[in-house]
Amino acid sequence: MTERTALYRLFDATDQLLYVGIAEDPKRRWQQHAGDKAWWPEVARRDIEWLATRGEAEALERTAIVSERPVHNSKLS
Repeated sequence: MTERTALYRLFDATDQLLYVGIAEDPKRRWQQHAGDKAWWPEVARRDIEWLATRGEAEALERTAIVSERPVHNSKLS
């Protein structure tokens, strides 16, 4: 079964894009980030776009990382 999946963008106080990610439960994912990402305290704004399937979200995530170049994403493939 394919799950509705969120594509999220995290921004700092100056609206610089820090990170792009996907999750079925973004709030839970953000809790994980808060526990293991040194840059998490920089996050001031979060934008979410819901997509019908995880595959669709994965494709848009890849495109966003390459074209928008978030500061803390290392996955560029």
